[in-house]
Amino acid sequence: MTLRLPIDGKKVEIIFPTGSERPKINAQYETEDEKIQEAIQKTGLFKKGFIRIISEKDVVKNTVGKNDNSGGSPNKGKFTSVLTLQQAAEKLHEKFEIPMEELNSPDAIMSKAASVGASFPNLKY
Repeated sequence: MTLRLPIDGKKVEIIFPTGSERPKINAQYETEDEKIQEAIQKTGLFKKGFIRIISEKDVVKNTVGKNDNSGGSPNKGKFTSVLTLQQAAEKLHEKFEIPMEELNSPDAIMSKAASVGASFPNLKY
């Protein structure tokens, strides 16, 4: 899959190479560039859940601790202790005050997580 996204007034081509982690993941793209990440998250494909954040890395150097929500931002979190969808829903409800009624499917959970910058790298579903 390829997207042409406006970044700094220019159209930048983003290529999502074919993924191999799960059959459901057809393509993956990895970036540390915040502008590219923001441009991807503004697309309709991301907002509708067709593009999702499947893992998030803390690229800030000298981060103290590796606990939940380690980025220091109240709207971001890497929750390594979450292993199930139920735990993910509970964490989103607890930390980001998302109503449980909005977390009623795997797609809804992952979409809401992406919208608040939460990631669950050890989630199995």
